[in-house]
This record gives sequence, C-alpha cells and structure tokens, in this order.
Amino acid sequence: MRQSVGLLDMDEDEDVKLSTHAVQLCVLLCIFIIITMVLLLNMLIAAMSDTYAKVSEVKDQMYIRLLAESTLTVERKLPLWLRPKQAEPFRRKDERL
Repeated sequence: MRQSVGLLDMDEDEDVKLSTHAVQLCVLLCIFIIITMVLLLNMLIAAMSDTYAKVSEVKDQMYIRLLAESTLTVERKLPLWLRPKQAEPFRRKDERL
C-alpha cells in the first residue's frame, strides 16, 4: 500500500498519522482502480464495435469474392475433359460469322 501511494520514506510519528488516514487512502485507491478498469473496458468495447461495423459493411462482397476464388481454384484443378465448357457469346439470328 505504501509503495502505491509513494510513502516509503516516513518517520515514526508520521507513520501514526498515516494509520489514521490508511482507510481513506485505501478507499481512494480502490475507487481509482475501479474507475480506471471501467474506462479501459469501455474503450475496448468501443474498439470492438467499430471493427464489427467495418467488417459488416463489406461482408457480402467478401463472401462473393471468396466463393468465386474457391470456385475458380477447384475448376483449374479439374482435368480438361471435366472442365465446364465456355458458352459462346450471344449472337442475333441475322448476324453472320
């Protein structure tokens, strides 16, 4: 307790004065620690909610991109005769080749 408050170099008569205020010092220290912990927890919650908001904005785009990448990876590993055939581009009936 004395180290946390900074009262290491005290005489005998000052030690008696410290004992009368020891309860008050301990209460103040506990209040300070509790307030500090609440503030740090609040900052952690704010940081986590900000990160969640950023991720939720782009989650659908990330899902579609990862699905496309995994599909292409699987298709590239297939043998040529199993790969899906590419569709020919759409042409009008009156259009010539």
